[in-house]
Amino acid sequence: VNSEANNINERDYDYMREKFYTRYLSNDRVCIISKEHNSPQLKYLISKCKAFVGSRTHATIAAYSQGIPTIVIGYSIKSRGIYFDLFDDNDDYIYSSDNNSSSLVLIEKFCQMIKNAQNIKAMLHKRVKGYKPYYDNAMEEIRLLDARNN
Repeated sequence: VNSEANNINERDYDYMREKFYTRYLSNDRVCIISKEHNSPQLKYLISKCKAFVGSRTHATIAAYSQGIPTIVIGYSIKSRGIYFDLFDDNDDYIYSSDNNSSSLVLIEKFCQMIKNAQNIKAMLHKRVKGYKPYYDNAMEEIRLLDARNN
């Protein structure tokens, strides 16, 4: 078990729980997913969301791939980069995690995202569909490599 990965996951979970869930969002319609789930379980739970706010790159990718309107808590260059790949220069649904950011900014972004949910879903489905040929090509390359190595 990678202790560095566990420490990062622990810090992220604590950050989301303390900074957002406990302080602003704790109610029966909003939840924070416990740390005990594996990747397929997490993707399934994320797929059931109406909207998603996340800080982990793979969690936000899971939400995007399911067409779920998502706000990225953007402290990672990877998560910010993926966001901008999808949304171009629009930063409406990315929230800076620096200490100067007001929680009201997150709430405003969330309300705006919910208001535009149908447009966001349509855009995400179109973008994800546009990546399918790249995925298919990569899978074919992997099959070819595998065939050569066997």
